[in-house]
Amino acid sequence: MRGVFVHGRLSRLTLTLLADAGEDATIQTTAFVPEPDEAEHWGDMPCILGLYGCLERMRFAVDPYTERFYFGLAADSTS
Repeated sequence: MRGVFVHGRLSRLTLTLLADAGEDATIQTTAFVPEPDEAEHWGDMPCILGLYGCLERMRFAVDPYTERFYFGLAADSTS
């Protein structure tokens, strides 16, 4: 949401995307973690997976018609 400032920090973490079919995918990524007292400002803002630092480590596709997100580990996903 534009114009809203939320205090927090960037943290390195392990992210696991759970698959409905096939295999789950686990990667190391960087995430923004808001401070606990920022909940009132965070409200119903969406969580966002960024391309750089997260999705670039995967192969993925989005089907807007079915609203499905397809993913798999990239060949060099060791980072």
